[in-house]
Amino acid sequence: MIDYSKHYRTGEEIRPGDKIRLAGYSGIVRFVLELPGVPAGWEQSEEWLGTEKGFMLEVESMGLVFNDESDEDLDFVARKT
Repeated sequence: MIDYSKHYRTGEEIRPGDKIRLAGYSGIVRFVLELPGVPAGWEQSEEWLGTEKGFMLEVESMGLVFNDESDEDLDFVARKT
């Protein structure tokens, strides 16, 4: 079974730097909880959101958006190389 807190609905792993579309708006994955690169202050996720899984997106016209799992509105566009 796919863990959608770490994978897109298509099966690719969600990684920091990925280009995405959320509900039709362009964006980028800023970090994924449980992976290296979580900014200071965000690594203790249970203190600010009550969750230990998920990812932070930065999306045009929305700003920062935290999702605890991917859904049909989140599309993988390209991977940072």
